[in-house]
Amino acid sequence: MTLSLGVDTGGTYTDAVLIRDEDHVIAKAKSLTTRQDLALGIGRAVAAVLAEGAVDPGEISLASLSTTLATNALIEGQGERVALVLAGFAEADLAKHGLEAAMAGDPVLCIAGGHDHAGQPLRPLDEPALTAWLAEHGTEVSGFAVAAQFATRNPAHERRIAELIRATTGRPVSASHHLSATGDYRDPERPADRHDQPPDHPRPEPPGRVGRDRAPDGGAWRWGADLG
Repeated sequence: MTLSLGVDTGGTYTDAVLIRDEDHVIAKAKSLTTRQDLALGIGRAVAAVLAEGAVDPGEISLASLSTTLATNALIEGQGERVALVLAGFAEADLAKHGLEAAMAGDPVLCIAGGHDHAGQPLRPLDEPALTAWLAEHGTEVSGFAVAAQFATRNPAHERRIAELIRATTGRPVSASHHLSATGDYRDPERPADRHDQPPDHPRPEPPGRVGRDRAPDGGAWRWGADLG
């Protein structure tokens, strides 16, 4: 028999359900969503559904976590400003890949840099241009998305850009080589996925990391280790 745990974090409520053998619901529970720290609401819903089903966490073989918060933020026009830094791409790529519209006026910088398909530098990274731009725009946004050409073959320029951004602004950075180590990610549209996920502050820790401190029994969060 397979016992699965499903958790869905919505704008108002966080729902949890226990399903046996994919078609038999044995328990359901609901808790208020805690936007300031999503792990709180998730932990309460999980604890409640485990108690309702009289289930030991060790019996759970599969756990799924979903949320509509990012989608809701887009639909409602909420979220904070995010900057995009591209290395090795031309400004014409912004319109070509729909990034000009997606950024909706948020700051964008295209600088020299990037690598070829073999991971060799195309040209030196233009650090002075980045540093000057950060001094002007660094405090205008809540986070940064970074993409350098063929960063999955050589992420050195993305790492250096992220290092300079953090040192200058202290803001979070999402780089394209963090998204996947496979596939062809020359397309600068990839890091703009981050722009479609407006960061909330304070940023919640993954439930697998935080939940052990919030749930009465740390074992109830063993499933979270794989998610976080």
